[in-house]
Amino acid sequence: VERTEFAAEDLTIPAFGTQPLTLVLRNWTTQPRRWKASADQPWIRLGAASGTVNDRADLPLTLEGSALKEGAAVTGTVTVTDVATGKPRTVSIAAAVVRPVDIAADSTIFNVTAETSEQRKFTVINRTRQEQDWKIDFDRPWMKTVPAGGKLAPGGMAAVTVTAAPPADEPVLHETALTLTSASGKARSVVPLHVFVI
Repeated sequence: VERTEFAAEDLTIPAFGTQPLTLVLRNWTTQPRRWKASADQPWIRLGAASGTVNDRADLPLTLEGSALKEGAAVTGTVTVTDVATGKPRTVSIAAAVVRPVDIAADSTIFNVTAETSEQRKFTVINRTRQEQDWKIDFDRPWMKTVPAGGKLAPGGMAAVTVTAAPPADEPVLHETALTLTSASGKARSVVPLHVFVI
């Protein structure tokens, strides 16, 4: 096995999504070698449980996030064994579980002149390799976004425009929030917003 460790700093798994990974198997002898493989965690799925390597072969893995909790740090081990000698090689896999669909903005602060409105640009990001639905809601009726929802292609992004139009006619601070729901309602994230009427 060419690489025996994958660290969480370099590897993420989206909750409710998957992350592919490939182990490279090498045979330094002149004869074909049979191998078998196993994983000690259910979220590590092997593309094959056995095979033969002549010089070099790829062993594809799928890291499955459907049962993993966002924010978790997970660890597991894949063991590849030379069938002829019984000698095992272990590969340690550590990963951080991230939210499947995320939202980003340059600023979450709105400075609104009384009886007007102000807009901010946000980006919705699909961190999975599957199409994801998403929807944005607010806890104040005078907060709006266009579009308010849709579907994102694997790894896709969508630009949204958020508008704050608070009713106040005198200086005040409104503490409000944007809620992003995704993965068919399974994932939810809340972004605090600060709306100043000036």
